[in-house]
Amino acid sequence: MVDENISNRVKKLIAYINGNLVEKQEAVKLSVLAAIAGESIFFLGPPGTAKSLIARRLRNLFKESEGATPYFEYLMNQFSTPEEVFGPVSLKSLENDEYKRNVKGYLPDSQTAFLDEIWKASPAIHNTLLTIINEKKFHNGNNVLNVPLKVLIAASNELPAKNMGLEALWDRFLIRLVVNPVSENGFFDMALQPEGIVENFYDFDNQEVENLKISNDELLNFRAEIVKIPLEENVKNIIVDIRKELEIRNLAENLNNSENFYVSDRRWKKIIHIMRTAAFINGRKSVQLPDCQLIKYCIWNSAEQISIAEEIVENCIRQNGLIVDSKIDDIKTELENFHQKVLSTFYILQPQRPLIIEIEGGNAYKFSRDFTHKNLKVTFWNNKTGDIYDKNKQKIGNISSDFFRVDGTDVVFSAESFSQVAAELEPDNNLYYKFNNQLVTNGNYNAIVVNFENKYQIIKRIINSELLNIDNIYQSNSLMFENEIFMNDNFENLFTSDVQKNKILLEDFLVNLEKSRALYISKTEEIAIKGND
Repeated sequence: MVDENISNRVKKLIAYINGNLVEKQEAVKLSVLAAIAGESIFFLGPPGTAKSLIARRLRNLFKESEGATPYFEYLMNQFSTPEEVFGPVSLKSLENDEYKRNVKGYLPDSQTAFLDEIWKASPAIHNTLLTIINEKKFHNGNNVLNVPLKVLIAASNELPAKNMGLEALWDRFLIRLVVNPVSENGFFDMALQPEGIVENFYDFDNQEVENLKISNDELLNFRAEIVKIPLEENVKNIIVDIRKELEIRNLAENLNNSENFYVSDRRWKKIIHIMRTAAFINGRKSVQLPDCQLIKYCIWNSAEQISIAEEIVENCIRQNGLIVDSKIDDIKTELENFHQKVLSTFYILQPQRPLIIEIEGGNAYKFSRDFTHKNLKVTFWNNKTGDIYDKNKQKIGNISSDFFRVDGTDVVFSAESFSQVAAELEPDNNLYYKFNNQLVTNGNYNAIVVNFENKYQIIKRIINSELLNIDNIYQSNSLMFENEIFMNDNFENLFTSDVQKNKILLEDFLVNLEKSRALYISKTEEIAIKGND
């Protein structure tokens, strides 16, 4: 027994078993998981995709048990007989009127077994496999043998035919995986390997690997601990949601005359067992979020259901992942109110650009306000000469010292004071900045800045506090993702989607808060300049 925990041992064993196989790590990992859990696994894929190689290498996961055959393999066909799988009938036993098989070296005597093209076998073989797979029992004449089988790997390039009585056997294979040919990226890594390097990589002779192998006693101890592992509440919620979603899908499929999702009670119990096994191997004391992804391998029955099963599992994990009880909505409201206050409090009174026309060789500006002189409406004004004109461009006076009526009141304007009023129409003059509809003076400017700066700091502290809270939640749960053996890389994003979503929102809030602050700072600075003027 090597002095290291089960997680490190399994990682090293997976690395050895995977060896120089290309893009087969998922199949190797799931096979190892199934073997330790004592469950069976089915590979669906075309010939030549390393299904049998994985099975042959998997026998190196366990130490050889005394009296047991390490590995059994058989390629099924329609003419296969029970004798070829379970052993020939003992002629000596027949002499004593007993019907027994010599099982030594056959499936009932093996620790690891691989049955290729399993659906091509006869009903006699299929029916016998039922009790071997599930109960690890083999009825040999009047005796019931305890089968040392730790894992059965079956493979085929097709799924079991409908209405052929194969449903019970199909249900026994808990994990179901599609094994595809290597991708374009991995093609030459596979094709250019030296001849025989993959095929001959079956047994490991070095002592390190021999020490890592799991003994029968260890495996029994592992399984005794596995059944005690509890499920976290969010894991239970994910399972409940998946079951509900499958029911909803089945109602829709009934309308479309499509195949239903059927997951038996026995199968659900085994699914939980495989999740407990994954938690145990990863060194966790409870079944947690990463273990939930395994459900996708266990609930589909047809090729059409594979992608749907993955979608259902991903959605349910996403909805029940790491939940952040944050103040997102409250912060969003505070931020929106703050920004609206900035917009409504600090604003620029920007006059419309006046119409400029040429009168008597000079530029004249058209007023939008009601100015009258000697009961005549003033429409145009030349700010260079001071001449004013009516709507017909007829000169009616000069602003030097005349009386003008502005909004019904007689006022004497000098050229200077008239220019201040008329500046609202001057396109090149400075804009008028106002606070609460009044020109800001030096006296209230500082109070305005302090008020808004205090509010800004409060909102910023709240946002940063929530970001810290999110980081703490992620860090406290990050151990379940570190060095995770069976979780696919993309699944961590599902578990943390709520955390990441809220973090992105809060970071956006900070950006928007800074924009609001920059807006009121720029305006108050311009107001201050105007006040000094």
